[in-house]
Amino acid sequence: MGFIDDLKQAVGFGGTTEVEPGWSTRLKKASYKSPSGEEIEYEYENVSVNGRNKTSAFEFADADGTYVQHKGTSSRVFPLRMFFSGNNCDLLADIFEAMIRERGVGKLEHPRYGVIDVVPFGRWRRTDNLVNNANQVIFDVTWFKTIGIIYPTTEGDPQSATLAAIEAFDLASAEQFAGQVDIDSASELAAFKDKYDALVKKASNVLRVISEKQQKISNQFDDVVDSINAGIDVLVADPLTLAFQTKILLGAPGRALSLIKDRLEAYKNLAGDIFSGPDAIATPVFDGPGSPGNPGFGPGNDSQSPNAFHLNNLFVTGAVTGQIISVVFNEFENSTDAIEAADEVLDLWDQTTEWQDTNYESIGDTTFSTLGNTDTGEGYQQLQKAVAIITGFLIDVSFTLKQERVYKLDRARTIIDVAAELYQDVGDATLDAIIENNSLTGDEIIELPKGKEIVYYV
Repeated sequence: MGFIDDLKQAVGFGGTTEVEPGWSTRLKKASYKSPSGEEIEYEYENVSVNGRNKTSAFEFADADGTYVQHKGTSSRVFPLRMFFSGNNCDLLADIFEAMIRERGVGKLEHPRYGVIDVVPFGRWRRTDNLVNNANQVIFDVTWFKTIGIIYPTTEGDPQSATLAAIEAFDLASAEQFAGQVDIDSASELAAFKDKYDALVKKASNVLRVISEKQQKISNQFDDVVDSINAGIDVLVADPLTLAFQTKILLGAPGRALSLIKDRLEAYKNLAGDIFSGPDAIATPVFDGPGSPGNPGFGPGNDSQSPNAFHLNNLFVTGAVTGQIISVVFNEFENSTDAIEAADEVLDLWDQTTEWQDTNYESIGDTTFSTLGNTDTGEGYQQLQKAVAIITGFLIDVSFTLKQERVYKLDRARTIIDVAAELYQDVGDATLDAIIENNSLTGDEIIELPKGKEIVYYV
């Protein structure tokens, strides 16, 4: 009997039986134990829990409806409004604030869901009600259930280890790509060239915006594009060299000085365009003579569909390495940006592996295929290693960076006043950071209205 059946039996599901004496008796002690072992109890309001199913939807041209893959669920997220009351509420709040600033995994004893291994996730807010509701301090904290640091940590320099893994992936994936594509016939070669040309144009359009932020990177990006366009006829006949040139093309914008969010977004958009493209899911290939419905059906140029997937895969994995390179060549100043970057990299990696699995299952699911339409795993292992190292590094370093806070204005003020109070600095860099972090525009740059919430980092 499963968990749901146990609950149904306990409450007499379908009958009139009720569990006595009621829900309130099943509430648990509310406390938090920090990574250092300090423990504190808290009061609370109504509670909630959030989660996400890991699903991907695929549509096929020759079938009605949508195929949805369900590959588990994400960790649960527990938003809590926590109170500290009494004459010593300010001191208790100071202790609690110090506890949630500690790096590492703590234990939340949730009144409804029991003991959970958690990390205080993203933005949190402290409100000291000094006039109204005196003797009470309120914290709004989002607790993220974690399975712990499952990613490898490296002795020394994780960025160098990540780049080494990417270099190993580039070599392994280029060799695998060269062994998988089939361009023996004139029709296959022409289709291959057209597809590759379209992908280069797509990448150029999406990534040029971030590469233009830095002249050196922009020149390098343009040089690679020009080199590919000038030598396309030679390159398509040499898939190994083509793969390496593609990796250089896609990796260059990741080193630009543009905002990390812009770089991650650009690579995500490139991959997203491919995921949603008309040939996102390849059709099976059958080599050999025959007729529809008979074993071995399919002319030799059936390899055009797998070729399209292998080209798509070259650019999608290039987008993944582009995101990783963007992270490696970025200096994070606050924990929010680091955590969000880790989430972006993991999300694209998850989407990529699900998309790859679907395609390899499609093009490899036949006894009669003689093409290299299976994933040998060498490249996958190295890319997974790169994702793991850099993600673990981001999660680890986020505990040492500035934390995000929110300040609610009690009256209309200028950004200069706010900068002086929050940062004790009114320089151009500080003012620009406040404008950027809060997406201020127009009149708000001149005067911030009463009630405006300002995000800042300390």
